[in-house]
Amino acid sequence: MLSFVYYQAYVRHPEVTSAKANRDFVMKQMSEAVNAISGATQATGVSGPHPLEAPGALATALDDFDVSRDEKQIVKCPLAQCNSR
Repeated sequence: MLSFVYYQAYVRHPEVTSAKANRDFVMKQMSEAVNAISGATQATGVSGPHPLEAPGALATALDDFDVSRDEKQIVKCPLAQCNSR
């Protein structure tokens, strides 16, 4: 909708430089957005591996996770709660 307003202003007043600048800016932004969406849907571009994709990284992260370090965390066994009813 906003692009329509800028184009309409440029068509009505082509002699106004700010109208042309606004139209060019909106067109550039829309073009970049379409290219970004296209790249995301086609999985193009450069990307590095996720830190947990390395061999053994997830196992190491799970080994480092220690519930006893967090004093405020309460772990309840769902079976114990079901049996108490």
